[in-house]
Amino acid sequence: RASGGPAEQTFATLVGLELRPRKVREAADLWRQLLAAADIEGRDGVWAHPDLLPDSSDLDNPAGFIDRVVGGGTSSFDDPIAQLEAMEAKEAEERAAGNDDKGTDGDPEKGSSTT
Repeated sequence: RASGGPAEQTFATLVGLELRPRKVREAADLWRQLLAAADIEGRDGVWAHPDLLPDSSDLDNPAGFIDRVVGGGTSSFDDPIAQLEAMEAKEAEERAAGNDDKGTDGDPEKGSSTT
């Protein structure tokens, strides 16, 4: 069809993509090229985070999108949850090391008396 119906318009509003036949072909071509340039895990890794997904400008320039994904890799994407977990683990280690360093030697209240 030359013009989209109500379902297509609703989908375009909700998702931000228009399902025109030309764009659908371009999207399918982009995924085929990505699979050829990477492997299945690399292609599927793009779905790991919304910021990695292609937008309409990527459909117009699939080579740029593929270079960005294959060159940068999807595994190097900053994962805020993993960063938070790493930071909390480091802080816990520092607290534990800080408690071990103090011991009973440096604090007369906690130290043992030799009298």
